[in-house]
Amino acid sequence: MREIIHLQIGGCGNNISAVFWEALCKEHGIGNDGRISNTASDIWSEKLPVYFQEVGFEPIILETVLDNILTSPLGQLVRRENMALGTGSLASSHLPGLGLNAYPMAEHVLDICRKETEACDFLQGFQIAHSLGSSTGAGLTSSVMTDLRDEFPDRMMMTFSVLPSLVLSRSMVEVYNIALAMKSLMSSADALVCMDNSELYDICMRYLGIPTPYHRDLNRLISTAMAGLNSDLRKLTAAMVPIPMLRLLIPGVIPLNQTTSTAMTTLPNMAEQLLSTKGMLVRSQVENEHRSAYSAIFRGSFSIRQVEEEIRNKITPGSVIPNDFYRSFCSASAHDSDLSITTVANSSVIKDRLLLLSEQANSMLRRKAWLHWYESVGIDQEDITDAHLHMQDVISEYQKLEPFRESDDEEEDWEKEEEV
Repeated sequence: MREIIHLQIGGCGNNISAVFWEALCKEHGIGNDGRISNTASDIWSEKLPVYFQEVGFEPIILETVLDNILTSPLGQLVRRENMALGTGSLASSHLPGLGLNAYPMAEHVLDICRKETEACDFLQGFQIAHSLGSSTGAGLTSSVMTDLRDEFPDRMMMTFSVLPSLVLSRSMVEVYNIALAMKSLMSSADALVCMDNSELYDICMRYLGIPTPYHRDLNRLISTAMAGLNSDLRKLTAAMVPIPMLRLLIPGVIPLNQTTSTAMTTLPNMAEQLLSTKGMLVRSQVENEHRSAYSAIFRGSFSIRQVEEEIRNKITPGSVIPNDFYRSFCSASAHDSDLSITTVANSSVIKDRLLLLSEQANSMLRRKAWLHWYESVGIDQEDITDAHLHMQDVISEYQKLEPFRESDDEEEDWEKEEEV
């Protein structure tokens, strides 16, 4: 079986993963006591070893490396020796996670991963859930992913990375953390699946009717996208990353509200949503978007022939979706929806989010704000400046994807020349 080792780092990574594991356990028919239900689907039983280990007649063990999930209802399923516990602030600088302080913890996590790989028949790779802005989520994830790449150079590496909301930010230095982590991860991870906290809040309020979203509501959206990406990691990455600098992917969920009417989950309606940005988990404006690669994973009793017909009818030469986008089908439905689609886009809209972060980082660097925190652990201004320049290079690459649009003044000048 092609196993995946899942790591969850920092407060954000653990909160997301707690909901993610709940969804996986429901889909595989696994109770909180670790026993498999008699009603579990044969399809899910066959795929059980991808994320889970079963030892004789003992309860199923989560195949994951944890920072802290003891308070989760599924905590008793976790091997205690797979926990890497440390100290550090959830909303401070990169101090506890990157630089001189990161090495002991990163080495401990690597030792746990080595042990887990020995129990795998054929390891696909590793995936990490984390925040790009927090100290542990950004810093320790960077160190761990670099070590994993050095130790397992031929395995796939993917992250589920949450971009913080600048409006609700708890720390002034999150943009430094993001720049440092992004530069490191883009050299070690094969793909970064990015989610935007601002858009998650907006989706909950606008489409799901939740006036005051809690973290649990946001985590449920993220975990739905994570659980839906059940395609082979290597195939998915090969289809979604055309060039090395364009490895920031945006997931989407269709339908957004799993409790909607049956009419909302018909194939024509869901195919229409493929062309929109309604379910994308990063804020976007469709009129400025270009998707260099696109993937849709259909779950449930879809007719492949009908899906192909709908796609041919919906996608036109002017569509933002390439007509040869990657498609895969899974007959086993999600635990909370008979029909659902999980999408992944390599889209130019990610640059809009990065531009806001880059502008804030540039403003802080000009004032040399908060740099002393990083210098104390061996990260100087040049390191942060290089990371910021790397972010600008990524923005530039995504800007090249967008078609050239003449301004109104240029169009008027062109028309005058034609008249002459």
